[in-house]
Amino acid sequence: MGERNCDDVLDACRDLMRPGWTQDLTDEAFILDTSSDPDVYLKYIQAAVEVGNLQEAQRVIELNYVYNPVEVLLYLGQKEIADPNPFIALCDLHGYIDELVSYLFRHQLWRHVTVYATQVAPEQRPAVVSTLEHLGCQPDFITALLGSDCWSQVGSIM
Repeated sequence: MGERNCDDVLDACRDLMRPGWTQDLTDEAFILDTSSDPDVYLKYIQAAVEVGNLQEAQRVIELNYVYNPVEVLLYLGQKEIADPNPFIALCDLHGYIDELVSYLFRHQLWRHVTVYATQVAPEQRPAVVSTLEHLGCQPDFITALLGSDCWSQVGSIM
């Protein structure tokens, strides 16, 4: 699909996702049902993020593998979004653990680091700790993350 067509998709997606749209967005996601073009999926995710529909961006990331994960990673990594869950889902699904931890560290989203390393993907805890050490994270946070009672310790050092 050409760039002009992808831009048209982006405009259509923005219109569908604007506040006040009364229909269920998943019913209107026909654009994705009729395409196998990674650029269309990227534009759709971009539109969802631009209008603040982060749940829809996350849904597409989790349920579709047509998009180019590197392009979505680069796009989301540049954004400071209110809810990092689409970025977390993307990184977790595609093994971008260093990028995930770096993003969360850069934006000081400590609770998300803790939840990811202790509940979402505890098997990734060594990679999370390694990246945090490389980034110069406070040793107290890393110690708390490695401890068994992470929640109470993290709250006390924040």
